[in-house]
Amino acid sequence: MPSAEIAATLEQGEGLIAVKKREGGKPSIVLAAPRAGQLALVEDAFSKMAELPETPVKIALPDGLMPEEIQARVRASFGEVRACYESLLERDKTAEGKILLEFVIAADGKVERAVFGDDTTIKDAKLESCVLASVRKFEFPAVGKATTVKYPVVMTP
Repeated sequence: MPSAEIAATLEQGEGLIAVKKREGGKPSIVLAAPRAGQLALVEDAFSKMAELPETPVKIALPDGLMPEEIQARVRASFGEVRACYESLLERDKTAEGKILLEFVIAADGKVERAVFGDDTTIKDAKLESCVLASVRKFEFPAVGKATTVKYPVVMTP
């Protein structure tokens, strides 16, 4: 399958499984997805195939952000959020509890709104300001539609 066809398939938001059989050698197998976070879905579809496909197979993928993509980004930035909490611990050594981060990821992957949810048990204005400033810097893959997230974080010393 030519690279242009692979690229066109990915641009349409679909995954792809393509096999090129080689005489006297092992086949070349291409598993592709538009975003790294979707590749596991293509791999799963491939693992369920009883035999290698003769023609390329397109794999329908969800069009929004996947929970794993959101979790990976939040975890990658957790050091900054943790620093906000450690600043609170300098003022109150017993501070602990849950923060419910509620944020909206815009179609372009940028956070457009972030607040602490009602289930937040740590009440501190400086902590809230610091954490929300960090969350507003998060960037996610652009998927063309908004995604609303509720993400609980438990803070303990």
